[in-house]
Amino acid sequence: MNSYKIRWAIFCLVLSTTTSIFSQGLPLSHNLDESLNTAKAEGKNVLMLFSGSDWCKPCIQLRKNIIETSSFISYARENLVILELDFPYSKKNKLPKEQKEHNEWLAETFNKEGSFPKMILLDQNQRSLGVVPYRKKDNTDALISEINKIIGI
Repeated sequence: MNSYKIRWAIFCLVLSTTTSIFSQGLPLSHNLDESLNTAKAEGKNVLMLFSGSDWCKPCIQLRKNIIETSSFISYARENLVILELDFPYSKKNKLPKEQKEHNEWLAETFNKEGSFPKMILLDQNQRSLGVVPYRKKDNTDALISEINKIIGI
């Protein structure tokens, strides 16, 4: 297989995962440039979500108890582009090499300490607006309130 076909296959794979959907319809992005372009086009901020989807219990709880709730999905559709940066452990959940390298590059830039879960708000120009704190006892309203404080709403 020539280099062009391999690149095209990787592009199609990344594009298909970029449009993946949470169970209740929240679009996720897995590419920083695409997230920033969408944020600019829609007048939103980017919420970077560093997660260990198959090994990090707080990450799994955050997703289940807050991110996948209808109230958060509604809020996010209006205000955010979600950039999911997953670091799975299991071989069955292994990311394509290009996606893994992309996630690692962003972790080196924005999550040097390797905290999971970690949420960072970026503006449309990739400037960090702040880290969104998450505590296990938080609910959807508490997380939205923290985001609004950072955004200034």
